[in-house]
Amino acid sequence: MKKAIILVSFGVVDEYIRLKCLDSIVLKIKQFFPDYTVCTAFTSMFILKKLRKQNIHIDSLPEVLTKLQQEQYEEVVIQPTHLTPGEEYENKIIAVSEVYKTVFPKLKVGSPVFSVEDEIPDKDDYRIGLKCILQQIVSLAKTEEVVLMGHGSPHQHNPIYEILQRKADELNLPITIGVLEPTDYPGLEDVIARLKNKNKKNIYLMPLLLAGGMHIMQDMAGESPDSWLNKLKHAGFSVRIYTKGLGENEAFQDIYIQHIQAALELKN
Repeated sequence: MKKAIILVSFGVVDEYIRLKCLDSIVLKIKQFFPDYTVCTAFTSMFILKKLRKQNIHIDSLPEVLTKLQQEQYEEVVIQPTHLTPGEEYENKIIAVSEVYKTVFPKLKVGSPVFSVEDEIPDKDDYRIGLKCILQQIVSLAKTEEVVLMGHGSPHQHNPIYEILQRKADELNLPITIGVLEPTDYPGLEDVIARLKNKNKKNIYLMPLLLAGGMHIMQDMAGESPDSWLNKLKHAGFSVRIYTKGLGENEAFQDIYIQHIQAALELKN
């Protein structure tokens, strides 16, 4: 039986970042699931078009599924790299999988990184994710607060970030979480208010994003007065920055292995 795993991402233009944050996950999946063909797909048409102008072709999810259908694959697992089950996941992964579910004898979709809340720690996506993030903080001073900058969802509220904050607080972790999207919550002003309420002065600013790129180098750590780095400094905080995406974190990569395994164990 021909079997495939599709790792689906929003997309990354920069070749170096793709190598570090996405290709590294693909390699790990191949090692853990040697009986499966491992494919990649991007959901952002903007990024796909930009790459094709550079003569780089990466398939969309429908293109990969069509190819696997033509090659008579029987079992397919779609694993998103998305951190939350937001708009991109619902519209470009779940909706597409529904179109193709009658095409393959077995078609399953793995869950995003932060999806399942469970009282059992080793089944709780939020605790697992926080533990993996903490593993990359090797020199956190006792006086520092980690500020995680996530993306957020446009035109709607994504509650995942609030759940993640609640979990961090329950574990007494020195973590404050905010999002970039101006229509989502909590934003940077909310982050600053929380830091002042906690009487925190020293900040370790990090991305809650899978891959680096514009959001990290400009929105988070850029030279613009509007970057999180400069706004935090302007508000009186001392700030250190960490600019690697979560895709470079080997412990974080293991979450995708676990979610693929969980998808494979689901009954059709």
